[in-house]
Parts: sequence; C-alpha cells; structure tokens
Amino acid sequence: MSDSRNNNFDSLVFDSDVADAEQVLSRHRTVLQGRFPLEDIHGLAIVHRRVRARRSKRAAIAIALLLVVAGVLRFDPTYRTEHFATAIGERREVALSDGSHITLNTNTALDLEWHLRTRRVLLATGQVLFDVEHARYRPFLVAAGSTQIRVVGTAFDVRREHDDVTVTVLRGKVAVRNANGDEALLTIGQRALSNSTGLGSTQTVDSAVTTLWRDGKLVFDRTPLREALAEIQRYSREPIVLGADLSLAEQRVSGVFAIDNASAVLDLLPQILPVALVHLAGGGVRVDSAPSAKPAQLKPVHR
Repeated sequence: MSDSRNNNFDSLVFDSDVADAEQVLSRHRTVLQGRFPLEDIHGLAIVHRRVRARRSKRAAIAIALLLVVAGVLRFDPTYRTEHFATAIGERREVALSDGSHITLNTNTALDLEWHLRTRRVLLATGQVLFDVEHARYRPFLVAAGSTQIRVVGTAFDVRREHDDVTVTVLRGKVAVRNANGDEALLTIGQRALSNSTGLGSTQTVDSAVTTLWRDGKLVFDRTPLREALAEIQRYSREPIVLGADLSLAEQRVSGVFAIDNASAVLDLLPQILPVALVHLAGGGVRVDSAPSAKPAQLKPVHR
C-alpha cells in the first residue's frame, strides 16, 4: 500500500510538467489528501493557537503579579498589630519576633504595627527603651505625638509626656523629625527634646545613667525638688504635692533611689532635706518645710 502511494506521487510530479495544475490537483486530490491529511494541518493550527493562548495567559498573570507587588511595595500594608502597656509602677520587657527588644517603663502604652516594608510603633504615653534588630530594608519607625523617629538598627530611649518627646541614643544613629519639618540626627550619648513648637538643641548626656530606670533605679543629680517629686509621682498612684513654701521647689536632691516603692523614696527625703511629710486624709502626701527647731529655754539662775 505504501509503495503504491509513492508511485502515484512520483506520477504527480511528472504530469505537472505537461498538464494544467488545476487538472493535476483535481486528478490527484485523493492522493494528496492521503499524503498530507487536512486533519494534521488543522491539528497543528489548533495546537499553535493553544500555545499562543497559554503564553498570553501567562503574560497576563505575570503583569497582574507585578502590579500587585508594586501596589504592596507602595502602600506597605499592615499584616499584624500588637498592643503593649504597663500600669503605674510597672516595668515590662518584651522580645519581638524580629529579634528586637523593647522595655516599657511605668504607665506606658504603645501599639506595634508590622508592615511588609516597615516596623512601626505608635507611642501613646510613657517611656520605652528600644533595642532594634538591624534590618537595612525594613526601617523601624516611632511616632510619638508630633515627633517622628526613624532607625534601621540601634538602641534608643523615647519618653513622651503629652506632646513633649525626649529621645536619647544609646547606640547607633537616630533621625528625629517633628511636624514643623525640623530634623536632627542623634548619635550615641546625645539627647533632644521635640514637640509641636520645634526641636530643641542637641545635648550630650550619660545615656547609661539616664536609662538606669530599666534596672529599677531613679537617679537625681542636684535635681530641683519639684522635678524630683514629679519623677517620683510617675511611679505612685497616690498624689504627691508640694507645700505652700515656694522655696521648697528649688531644694536640690542628689542620690540613687530604688523606684519599686515610691513611698519608700518619699520617706527618705526628710533625711536629706529640711522637709516633713504630711499624709493627707484623702490619700497622698504633702511635702512641707520642716518645722524650725525651737530655741532652747534658759533656766533662771538663783543666787
């Protein structure tokens, strides 16, 4: 059967030299269809169309994925949020999933947002010591009122009281910016105060001493009594007030005190300053001037 088909095909080539092409095609149509089945040609066309369709589909999927990735990178979506807080007098250390550590001081509240490209902290109130794991392409951002802080990997302390934010650097570099656009780049041992009115000048401090609170210690170095009492108040639920004597406010306090018991710290004050403690009926303590020693009375001498 195969030999016969080949002989007929050879005859077609000979006849094409002397006959009309249309007649030859008509005469040998059956042979041609047997030699080159139309089904094979149609099948190849279908396969080709399917391949092109698959390629087009893959290209469309790739473009869609690129658009999704571009959108994600641009908008930096949040995929997890955590809340941390401490009560008055409490301290708390937290190990984060990225290897960073945060230590919360007394009466502190913050939200930690995990974004695809950034790590963000919203500090509502209080004081936090951040020890940030280095991540070059995933910066660590802190928002505290009108102040914005940006780091990659470093250790720094942030204290917020209303709109006043104090930033102290223990290691590395920290960029600080407020709502007015004022900026400062702080390095180890530097501190700056920021609020909605501006960014204060950079100060040099002993950062190891200023962060002794994480070890439960309160340090005063010729600190005015009014400031010392305000600091002690942060660790006490009971109100602490100054008496009517205005000169008390400027009395100087020096020393290192344990802050786990604010009442015990207050009890030490009469030992180092001329003050007296008055426990109020409704709770709390008033710090008054110590009563002056009465002059000694001379006994009459009888002759």
